Amino acid sequence: MDRSYAAANTRSRERLNELVDRMSYKDLNRALSDGWTIAAMLAHLAFWDYRALVLLGKWESEEVQYSPIDPDIVNDAMQPLCRALPPHEAVRLVVEAAEAVDRKLETLRPGVLSRIVQDGAPINVKRSEHREQHLVQIENALKRLD
Repeated sequence: MDRSYAAANTRSRERLNELVDRMSYKDLNRALSDGWTIAAMLAHLAFWDYRALVLLGKWESEEVQYSPIDPDIVNDAMQPLCRALPPHEAVRLVVEAAEAVDRKLETLRPGVLSRIVQDGAPINVKRSEHREQHLVQIENALKRLD
C-alpha cells in the first residue's frame, strides 16, 4: 500500500501548527461564513480527525460495517458545540487530533491499511485534503481582515 499521503498529512499538520501559533484570541473569534468562527472551524477539523482516528482503531481490531453519514447534517449539528468551546481548547484539540491521526496512519499495519482502502471504508487517509480546504478558508479570512 502506497503511503505517499503521509508526507502531505505531515505538511498540512505543520501548516496547521504554524497557523494556530500565530493567531491571537481575536483572530480565533473572527467570523467565517454560515455562523462559523475560526476557533469553531478548528474544532470541526478536530472532530473529523478524531472520527478517523476512532475508525482506524476499530479497523485494527475488527472489520467496521459501513454506516452512511451525511457530513452536512453532522457539521450543522456540531456547530453549536464547536462554537461553545473556548478558543484555546479548540486549538489544543485540533493540534492533538491531527498529530494522533497522522501517527496512527503512519503506524498502521500494511494489511489493515490495504483492507481499509479496498473496502472503501469511510476513512480518508489523506487527512491533508480536509485540513488544507479549511486552512485556506481561515488564511483568506485573516487576510481580508488585516
